[in-house]
Amino acid sequence: MNRKKLHLGCGTNILEGYMNVDRAALPGVDVAHDLNVFPWPFADGEFAEVIMVDVLEHLPDVLRTMEEVHRITHEGGRVSIRVPYYNSWDASYDPTHEHCFNENSFDFFDPSTPVGQQRLYYTHGKFNLYAVGYLIYPTQTSYLLCDSNMGIDKMQLPGIYAKPIICSTLLKRVYTMLGHKFGNTIRTLHVELIRQ
Repeated sequence: MNRKKLHLGCGTNILEGYMNVDRAALPGVDVAHDLNVFPWPFADGEFAEVIMVDVLEHLPDVLRTMEEVHRITHEGGRVSIRVPYYNSWDASYDPTHEHCFNENSFDFFDPSTPVGQQRLYYTHGKFNLYAVGYLIYPTQTSYLLCDSNMGIDKMQLPGIYAKPIICSTLLKRVYTMLGHKFGNTIRTLHVELIRQ
């Protein structure tokens, strides 16, 4: 089985064991490519795992980007995405951000969700929305908050992206409620998708 791993929009955060891609030919970047130019220089179903951290919010065409991620990921492959939460300081301070996201934004790509069922004709990029978590900063340390039924191994990312994980469905619900009322309560949205 193919176990190739792809790290899109890596910048200077080079991950060992991954093909690191960025638009700038920085040290450690394996492929320099502008993600706004389609198709990307990868074969259909080439990757078992794709990571995008602080990338998707910068790209103008989310649908086309997710379709391209779908194309290059093999069936059953894991896609991990982190984007700033819609009302966090991280979402609003950067003028290069094109989009904002919340915990429901990726329902669009999952045909098992009500939103995904209503919009089946919009995109062929279909995923199972496996998990949604939040990066929170209750102290100087950031934590990844996820539901109790999510194992740490299912949510953890490698290298610089690794965070201590709190698995608590109740705490996640409280943070979701607070996050909509008070900006910057949730800083980052973490989404795990499985390619259909």
